[in-house]
Amino acid sequence: AAQPVLHVFPSERPVFLREYAARNYSVVPYFVSKTLVEMPIVFMGEIISYCTAYWITGLNAPIVKLVFIAWCLGVTSSSQTLMLSCGVTSVTKAMQLAPVVQVPQMLFSGLFLPVSKIPASLQWVKYLCPLKYAINLATITEFRYIKDRIDACEAQSDPSSCQQRLPGDYLRIGLLENQGVRFDEWMDDVVALAALFVCFRLLAVFLLWRRGKYVF
Repeated sequence: AAQPVLHVFPSERPVFLREYAARNYSVVPYFVSKTLVEMPIVFMGEIISYCTAYWITGLNAPIVKLVFIAWCLGVTSSSQTLMLSCGVTSVTKAMQLAPVVQVPQMLFSGLFLPVSKIPASLQWVKYLCPLKYAINLATITEFRYIKDRIDACEAQSDPSSCQQRLPGDYLRIGLLENQGVRFDEWMDDVVALAALFVCFRLLAVFLLWRRGKYVF
């Protein structure tokens, strides 16, 4: 979802600036209409992707939830890329700066190593990475059945006996927690994705408004 924005928007911007200078419309209606067109397109792309891969990979989570999480990630990532594209003047510059927003997604998402093992002075970057929250949500959704099985066991027996009966489930939950996944914090991840989407869009609006203000 992010790559098309990176390639297309810098080439569309001269048209916007010309029409903005002619006072055909302002920045806010332009972004609202662009967002309303973009969101269903991203959603359809995620549906196609999951309809292709869901049953092949044998996922356990409901496909509707996984599509929704992927869609949230897609629109948030495209907002981040759109913000970058609004701050540069050409596709070349946008491509050169793309790693600035794309590489941290991989480094601070917990995909390769736990965020806790990253130096404390850099851990704050994770709060700007939508991939981190999307991975947390997808993991919580996919492995919810393990957590439910442990909760059901602990409701009937003490935790020590449950650990003896379900050692593999406790091991899996421990590994997920080491990666920073917390089953009781899923709403925080949803709110974080929504907040990043709004913040990136507002910053993109501001950057484009600043650039349009000095067209002539």
